[in-house]
Amino acid sequence: MLSLLAIFALVGGVASWPQLIPNCGLEGNWSNEAVNVGVTVQNLTAAIFPNIFRVTHVTHNTCFSGMTTAKDHRAMFLYASNKNNKHQKLYMALACYGNELWGMDVPLGDNPVPATRIFTLNKIPPIPTATPSPDASKDTHT
Repeated sequence: MLSLLAIFALVGGVASWPQLIPNCGLEGNWSNEAVNVGVTVQNLTAAIFPNIFRVTHVTHNTCFSGMTTAKDHRAMFLYASNKNNKHQKLYMALACYGNELWGMDVPLGDNPVPATRIFTLNKIPPIPTATPSPDASKDTHT
């Protein structure tokens, strides 16, 4: 785990990345409307191939997707490709601290934009399903 933090510190450069051990799970939907970024982390684990995750990352109306394995569900690294342009790729690092997802994306390719972005996202609560109806079998009359 310390090697993960060392890589974050090296690649992160000037930006302030938490110097903590990631302490919460990455699964779920994460968003920050102010910077037009969203991330979804899905656990695709099966009995044969454990710890497989699909990550979908939407940034400035461009959708990137990738898969990775991660024993520790609190931090992961992966390559993600643009769904509409397979030549446009990102290297991503994700880690969860408290109730925030910290992300870093590094553009890759022939002519990448020379910018590494570090961002934080908040977990989106699940959309509630229908509320349960009162139990009809209970007698409420006395």
